Amino acid sequence: MGVQKDQITFTATAWNDEAAAMIAPLVHPLIKHEFRRDVDQGRAVLWRVSGDDWVTWLVTRIEQFEGGHIELVLEVIAGKNARAIVAALTEKVKKMGVKSIRFETHHPEKTAARLVGCLGFERVATTFRLNI
Repeated sequence: MGVQKDQITFTATAWNDEAAAMIAPLVHPLIKHEFRRDVDQGRAVLWRVSGDDWVTWLVTRIEQFEGGHIELVLEVIAGKNARAIVAALTEKVKKMGVKSIRFETHHPEKTAARLVGCLGFERVATTFRLNI
């Protein structure tokens, strides 16, 4: 059956060792420190998302574009029940005036599409990288 949205609790929290241990393996080593700095300085929010017997961590930030369009950027999600969490998060931020959510991931496109595609997310960009 899965996790129901009303069984999910979102709590904004300070950076901590438990979150760092879960997030670090998902973030490129060169930018790990940026996640903590952005949370510590208020540019991003670290969320402890929990249910009866599980905890997941996510980092989000807000971008506002010309014309007032507000977008939530889901930087990283580490733990269980990601699909249910993103669905619940979508409902919460919609009520707050957020107009779009951007989910950035290093996972292959098929894996990312399986995670959030069923929630209505569409691919809007492709990133190319040159290592020098």
